Amino acid sequence: MFAEGIAVAAPVRWQEVVETARGGAVTVTAAPDSAIPDALRRLGRCGLFVEPTSAVVLAGFDQLAADVTTDDASSVLILTATGLKTVAPLPVG
Repeated sequence: MFAEGIAVAAPVRWQEVVETARGGAVTVTAAPDSAIPDALRRLGRCGLFVEPTSAVVLAGFDQLAADVTTDDASSVLILTATGLKTVAPLPVG
């Protein structure tokens, strides 16, 4: 698992997240763990050195963009943690 920062068996606010999603206020998506290394590399090529948990944001956005096609939409991706926190090397690929 690359995104150790979000690998939580019982998230503290899980019920609130589920209720918000059911209320239609947000769109929820998921991305496979295998998409994280590519997202890290792509962010790195943009000069952004983030930890794997933050790279999940881009991997999830890629999944969402594949599912939703809107030409006039704008998106903001929030990346919150530095790559200096990463202790394990990523697989080469």
